[in-house]
Amino acid sequence: MARHSERQGYEGRKRHGCLTVYLILGGLLTALAVLSNLTATDSIAAFYTSDFAAPGIVIQGLLGIGLLISFGAMWYWKRWGLFLYIGLAATGFVINLLVGVSVGASLIGVAGAAIMIFLVRRQWGNFEGR
Repeated sequence: MARHSERQGYEGRKRHGCLTVYLILGGLLTALAVLSNLTATDSIAAFYTSDFAAPGIVIQGLLGIGLLISFGAMWYWKRWGLFLYIGLAATGFVINLLVGVSVGASLIGVAGAAIMIFLVRRQWGNFEGR
C-alpha cells in the first residue's frame, strides 16, 4: 500500500474550469443520449434506411454507458478514462457510419475526443495510471 507522501491525494489536485465544465456537460448530455437511444430505438432508427439502424442505435446506447464510465474515471483522475473515451469515440464513429449517419455528423464524436485530449493534456501529470 502506498504511503500518503508517495501518492498525491485528490484534494491536492485542482481541475481547471474548462475541463470541469466539459466533464459535467458531457456526462449530462451523454446520459440523455443513452436514455433516448435505449428507450426510443425504433423512433430513432426510422430516420435511417440501413438494416443495421436499430441494432446500431442500441449499440450506441451501450457505448454511451461506457462513456459515462470514462467521464467518471477522468473526474477521479484516472488516465484509463481518457483512453476509454478515445476508443469509444472511434467505435462510435464506425457504428454511426454503419447506421447511415453522414460522415460530417459522425465526426462530431471524434471532435469531442479531440477537445477532451486538448483539455486533459494540460493536467496529464495529475492523472494516475499508465
